Amino acid sequence: MPAQLSQFFARAAAMLALCACVLLAGIYPLHPRGPEGWGIFLLMAAPLTIGLDRMGRRALQSRFVECLGQAGRLCAGVLVIAGLAALMLPVWQWALPYMDTW
Repeated sequence: MPAQLSQFFARAAAMLALCACVLLAGIYPLHPRGPEGWGIFLLMAAPLTIGLDRMGRRALQSRFVECLGQAGRLCAGVLVIAGLAALMLPVWQWALPYMDTW
């Protein structure tokens, strides 16, 4: 069991790092300012990582979506991403003062 737990945390850390890199690339002219900014930035990346994983598993692997076919799965994926982006918009507005340009 401890090996599975450490493997889980290693995968979670890798996902968080990947999500942080993608988020950092997506906001390219901006970067976190100071340790406080980096902390807030990682707090923004964590919900993206966890949210995408959970929403993807629940929404995209349901029987209803599987019945829709490939186009339906694509539309469902777009809706899931749009919903997550709408949830993250207020967080982004709050975190913007902690960002600086390169």
